[in-house]
Amino acid sequence: MAFIYKGQVRTNGGRVLVGGEADTYGGPATLFANSEVVVLGNAYIADSAGNLVKVTAGDAIFGILVGVYNKGAYIAPDSNSLTTWTVEGDNITDKQVYGICDISRESVYSAPQDGTIDTTANSGDFGAYIDVPSSDATQLDESTATRTRGTGGQFLTVGTDPEATTRILCVINESEWCSGT
Repeated sequence: MAFIYKGQVRTNGGRVLVGGEADTYGGPATLFANSEVVVLGNAYIADSAGNLVKVTAGDAIFGILVGVYNKGAYIAPDSNSLTTWTVEGDNITDKQVYGICDISRESVYSAPQDGTIDTTANSGDFGAYIDVPSSDATQLDESTATRTRGTGGQFLTVGTDPEATTRILCVINESEWCSGT
């Protein structure tokens, strides 16, 4: 399972949800690019046309997907799924399905890693920078963990998830909203 919301860094903080149809709440339109398969809890970026696509290694994060909507109403996921939607090839010009994303750099998420925790740069402890794999926006790439300041990473680790010790707690580090890091 992809990124799971666990709470906030600050006890008085809150999630920052953005998205919707053009200027619905004064924020950006967040249409999905045509022919995307979207998954609740995945990390997304805005592509060169401003449409949401899954993040790949090295991209600054737009946000974590928390909902899929059309014309102000929640859309049910694909049959036999609770978390996956298949966006049609004419989404931008016709269907106009959009996502709501949490863009807060203070939201803490639990995420799986593609390798054994702590193999690289103590990835299970606070302070490691880490990316997602190039082909999978649902997990962290353990082999990219680093503690070298200035090299950055898409996410910053907060520690091992005490409720699921095969998962890492993390926050967005490289954000499209905050000029990178």
